[in-house]
Amino acid sequence: FFFSSRRRHTRSASVSWARRCVQETDQRRVHGILEMSMNILGIVMIAFSFTRAWTPIAHGVEYHYERLADPNDVFIVRVDRSSPVPIIDTTVAYEKVKGAREKTTSMYARYNDTITSWDNEEWSGLRYKTIAAVNGYYFNMQTGEWISGGIANGNYVHRFDDMVKKSGFGSGYAIRRDRNVFIGECVAHTAPKNNIVVTSKGSLKVTVDGINIPKKKDSLIIYTPQYDAETKEEAAGIEIVVELKGPLGISTEKKPSQGKVIEVRKNKGKTLIPFDAVVLSADGAKATQLGNLVPGDEIKIYQDMEQFDEATCSHKIENGSWENTFSSLGGAYHYLQNGKRVIYKDTIRHPRTAMAYNKNYIYFYVVDGRTSKSRGMTIDELSNFAASFLKATDGIALDGGGSSTMVVDGRIKNFPSDGAERLSLIHI
Repeated sequence: FFFSSRRRHTRSASVSWARRCVQETDQRRVHGILEMSMNILGIVMIAFSFTRAWTPIAHGVEYHYERLADPNDVFIVRVDRSSPVPIIDTTVAYEKVKGAREKTTSMYARYNDTITSWDNEEWSGLRYKTIAAVNGYYFNMQTGEWISGGIANGNYVHRFDDMVKKSGFGSGYAIRRDRNVFIGECVAHTAPKNNIVVTSKGSLKVTVDGINIPKKKDSLIIYTPQYDAETKEEAAGIEIVVELKGPLGISTEKKPSQGKVIEVRKNKGKTLIPFDAVVLSADGAKATQLGNLVPGDEIKIYQDMEQFDEATCSHKIENGSWENTFSSLGGAYHYLQNGKRVIYKDTIRHPRTAMAYNKNYIYFYVVDGRTSKSRGMTIDELSNFAASFLKATDGIALDGGGSSTMVVDGRIKNFPSDGAERLSLIHI
């Protein structure tokens, strides 16, 4: 994920990068002296230092470094939920949901000046100015496959797993265009809520079987621009390029995504995916159903989820709609829920990346670890920090360990435990 602000509204940070470096160096030197004092003085030091002013880095976005007596180094970016300027988005390494890896600093630079659909769910020409970035969620380091789901720039790029029955491991966190933020629980993609409707063909309706995954027999898969530059499918079947008015996100039958067919390719495969379009790839019976489409046909697509309780996946949550979600990513250890800490049997300290929020701010923070200078945190220590220092009411952990990285103003703020920045698939 990354933070960005609207280029036409941004202003220069009130404190220069060089001055912030000096401030952080002086602060660490002071903390090093205080830690040699009595424990009680260390406690006073923590409380005092956290009340110091945050450093503005853009309108509505601030940075803070905190030295804890544990010892631990914590690097925090917070976003003012009342500010109309900052945008929080999910980013995908080189626009490939499988196999690609990229440094956080590289993704930070690459996404600068790219187009966003934040304003009105359509491609308005608004562009990002990147402000800060952190690493995202887990991915399979052997296969390069995305783990869990995600929504990037309004596009639903990878489905969340259906009916995951594991407490603390629901779907993930989500941010809507109205700036509401929530942590999702157990979800399910039911057929009636996931369809393509061809309105110019007598309301022909075909069920969607997946997003950005390999096509199977008699299936219909949607490929978004985050899949790759082109589809990888074999020649058999049909591929239909649909130009959209906006990104293909979570939507309902009452308010679907809309577009029109601009190209139909039969038994060819390897279809180019334009940035403002998707490719419908169908096989077998579903290819036959869509076989009569021609350029100009109008298409409606809706894909929605039902949400259930996180622990058992048995109690449906009636007000758990994901509609209008702009950005989302999987998470583990839902450590803070409605102001209550959730206790996990976790005794090993690691570097951590996490997000948390309250009614005023959304926080992303990185904890260094695996060194004598900064030992890292357990999940319980992570939740205690979020509740006690950030005054957060809800929080969830992201990918940690050697992946934990925070970038502000294009520079790495923390000290990754690998000794260098790690390549990852997903960032914020």
